[in-house]
Amino acid sequence: MDIINVEREKGITRCLMKSIPLRIAGLDSASCHTYLMSHPDKEIVDLISVIYDAADKITNSWQTDVIKCTMDVGLAICCKHDKYSKILSEVLTQFYGYDVTIESYKSFNLLDKSVLKILLKTSDKIFKERMYSLNMAHDLLSDCSNDAISFIHSVLSDSMDKELSDAEYGKCIKLVEFLLYVVYLDTAYRDPFFWILDKISRKELRVAIARYIIEPNDWYVNVWDRSRILTKKQRDEGKIPIYAHSVVERRMVPAKQEHDLNKKK
Repeated sequence: MDIINVEREKGITRCLMKSIPLRIAGLDSASCHTYLMSHPDKEIVDLISVIYDAADKITNSWQTDVIKCTMDVGLAICCKHDKYSKILSEVLTQFYGYDVTIESYKSFNLLDKSVLKILLKTSDKIFKERMYSLNMAHDLLSDCSNDAISFIHSVLSDSMDKELSDAEYGKCIKLVEFLLYVVYLDTAYRDPFFWILDKISRKELRVAIARYIIEPNDWYVNVWDRSRILTKKQRDEGKIPIYAHSVVERRMVPAKQEHDLNKKK
């Protein structure tokens, strides 16, 4: 299943994440990071520290910023919301292998919660216009050959179903499934995602994902970043035409890769 099919939804999600701090004061990435690093629960501090460690190992600054911003804001929302903090507690309990209780810390007021509901309703309306992508994500996650991804999807779904009303669940599950689908299939985020899981998970989960763990230097996004530098160097030296790609980068451009594969048939 080609991740290109959901590029539009990824853009929409990024816009929604950027709009949150415009509506709710203190939810910009920097403020959220400061909040998370001073959180009274050690598990939150450890988690955001590992996420930042992974993001800093990505040589492409754009992807680094996307991961940091998304996780800063997303985790801060979970920690400030009474229902979401309970869901987060259950998920982290399953990851860490011991009871984790994340108390709602510096909770949202009623106005902030109302704004979050409006933003969630907006995202739900937008996603409903692209049901093909949502159904594609749901079908894959519901019958995924990757045991670790199936487990994470099951834990998230069960925890949300337990804490949220039917209406809230219906809106939240679409966004959660889409994000999980992206980090599982998108080559820019897949390798860092499993690397983070390996750092935070109990032994049984680490065994299940062992074959997916790649050292940062060999992450797809870092190899691609180096390949672009190589392409520029070869173009400047006149080794390849200005429109061409180096052999390494060519293998990472879907259209070029498909063309090369079709030539061999």
